[in-house]
Amino acid sequence: MASLKNKQNRIIVVLCALALVLLVSAYFLQSPTRSAHKNTSGRASAITQDEATEVSAHVAQEPVRLPKKVSVENELKIEVEPTYVSEEEVRFSVALASYQNSESVGMDPLETTILLDEEDTPYAPLQWEVDQEDEYNKTGVLTFRVAHFPKSLKLSIFELEERVFEWSLTKSEDE
Repeated sequence: MASLKNKQNRIIVVLCALALVLLVSAYFLQSPTRSAHKNTSGRASAITQDEATEVSAHVAQEPVRLPKKVSVENELKIEVEPTYVSEEEVRFSVALASYQNSESVGMDPLETTILLDEEDTPYAPLQWEVDQEDEYNKTGVLTFRVAHFPKSLKLSIFELEERVFEWSLTKSEDE
């Protein structure tokens, strides 16, 4: 009886070892240019190494930095700086300051701002996050959802008069 149990134990150990060898072999024999990736439905699909590299390069891409623009009119100073531009979203750091007219600082950027791309497609702001605010100063981040990576940006702020801030995201031939 003991010898029968030892044979069964050996068979189980051998089968487990074979299964382990098969699993390890299958893992190492898998094509090195394919990797598993979960798509939006949650099921695994295979993508090539080139696709994986392109995706990781896009994800690791630094935010586009564009110069700050300043406008001073009607006792109100407005500073605008694009801080993040992607294929889906554009964010601006906005600072409003007035030492004489606190009402103009109180304007709501969600109601008074519009973004236009190179094709003059208008985008309304999605979100305004206030960083600091007092009677004469207000700073925050204005966020827009865009349909594609823009070639140019035109931010219009309607205060007493329209103020337009423009940036080009394409390199000119002189550069």
